[in-house]
Amino acid sequence: MSSTMTESAAKEWNLERATESKTLAFLLPGLGLDANDFRPYMNIAREHTAALTLFGFNADEAGDERYRPVGLTTHVELVNGALNSLRRKYPQKKMVLIGFSTGADMVIRLGEFWQAHPTRDPRVSAILLLDPNINHSSMVVSGAFATMNPSHPLAELKEVARIPQSLTEFQNMSEYLHKISKKNLAHIQRHAEDWWNYWEDDGRYDLFFQRIGRLHGMNPRIRVLFSVHYDRHFNEIYARARRQNMGHVFGLRRYDHFELLNDRLLADEVAKVRAVPVSPRL
Repeated sequence: MSSTMTESAAKEWNLERATESKTLAFLLPGLGLDANDFRPYMNIAREHTAALTLFGFNADEAGDERYRPVGLTTHVELVNGALNSLRRKYPQKKMVLIGFSTGADMVIRLGEFWQAHPTRDPRVSAILLLDPNINHSSMVVSGAFATMNPSHPLAELKEVARIPQSLTEFQNMSEYLHKISKKNLAHIQRHAEDWWNYWEDDGRYDLFFQRIGRLHGMNPRIRVLFSVHYDRHFNEIYARARRQNMGHVFGLRRYDHFELLNDRLLADEVAKVRAVPVSPRL
């Protein structure tokens, strides 16, 4: 089994660790994060893995004026292009699509794109969503960035640093802010604003369940995992999911939001979603 990690600016997916596994896990990071946040999992994964850095979120390109912020529609096109490039390169491998935070939102948005453009569907075998947004109530950080002034970000970054309610949350948030402060915050602001407009107001779940229902209809091999931050929402979400015969799709783990990127937890959750009974489509 090969375990070499490669990265190249010429590749749409940025970071890859090839193995002989018949499964290829494609990883999408959260707001302002990048492929490197998945390195710990990729280093231990049995699966062939590839991780994407979204357009504009490379720290090395933060000062490059050629990279202007683009809208969500363009991001979806670029991500789907990367997925289909991998599909052409590895046509026999089963692809597991994994999204964290707004990366999970991107997977949800891709489901809408595939429904509208079925010939561009890369034939994903399974889907794992880690802390997707449900409505504006879950968008504490991205909501703050949606209205920030990228030219004078310090005040907004300080406010976000006040959000944590525990030492663990503070440590994780501090690491997150350290990472994204090195990047072009205009890209982060535009991306956050687009996601804010994508979701509905606090207390409403209609769009979330419509979108998850669409994904589940396209691919029953799906798992949605929430962190402890969704504790107050989970009973209502689970009850509604059961009424729609999707209760088995949802899970809650007593971890902080950023701890869902833990390598062992990710490996465990990927194994679970791969173990869901195969549908006829697969």
